[in-house]
Amino acid sequence: MKRIIAAVLVVMFMASPLFAAGGSLGSFEAYDFSDNRVTSAVFGDYDVTMINFFTTSCVYCMCEIQSLSAVKNALPARANVIAVCADAYDLTEALDDVVGNFPADFTVLKMTDRQLAAVPYLLGYPTTLFVDSEGNIHYAAATVCSPAIDAGDPESDYSRESAFNGGCINLGRYGNTEEASRTPVAMPEVVGAPTIDWNDPDGYSMPTVSFTMGGTGSYNARGTIYISTDGGSTWEDVSGVIPGLSNGGTHEVRVPVYYFPGDTIQVKVSVTAAGESSE
Repeated sequence: MKRIIAAVLVVMFMASPLFAAGGSLGSFEAYDFSDNRVTSAVFGDYDVTMINFFTTSCVYCMCEIQSLSAVKNALPARANVIAVCADAYDLTEALDDVVGNFPADFTVLKMTDRQLAAVPYLLGYPTTLFVDSEGNIHYAAATVCSPAIDAGDPESDYSRESAFNGGCINLGRYGNTEEASRTPVAMPEVVGAPTIDWNDPDGYSMPTVSFTMGGTGSYNARGTIYISTDGGSTWEDVSGVIPGLSNGGTHEVRVPVYYFPGDTIQVKVSVTAAGESSE
């Protein structure tokens, strides 16, 4: 699904005013893995180039890499995809191992810290930029939230992340650093009431709770399921923290607690994202 969304974004960029220009990569400079210099001329043959900046230490970055070749194959002829390894010069293993994750015809580049510092909007990883044939950066009018934002340990320090930081550390190398990506403004909520599936008809049950996320904006929320057996007087945390809740997503969680026939339970889901909470 993610690779389809990326392909759709590129097509929208080529045909829609929803994408606006902001900044430029006209002075773009990088190197391929044979140490040949690459400049913004690499954009000239295409109406749009999708550039994915990643690090090998970022779990979400490496997951995205698996989809990039499929994205490229789904694009129109006048669109291209380039991957840039931001920590290539820090790697101790052979750089060929990085390139080995990509098809032979895929453009994979590396950049020094100085070169990366000159890239607008590059505040964390993974980051994807769209540029036209002249290197002008275009961005979607709607905010898109990386799954790494606010996805770290809720108990970890996040004080070095600049506002707006969502009240939780980002996952990955740049979590709790000044370079961490900022949290988009959003309001998470659970749509309707959670549903319960009693799936063990042998005298007891560990129910499955299902719920759908809604609200406004793009977010990466954390949730907790609570169950009450006394009419709502007290509530028990039966799930711990559930990470990775996104707007529009439906989630099913098997509750690791046994209940017996005749038990009456109430369920609520508390969610937090972008510094906002609801239940």
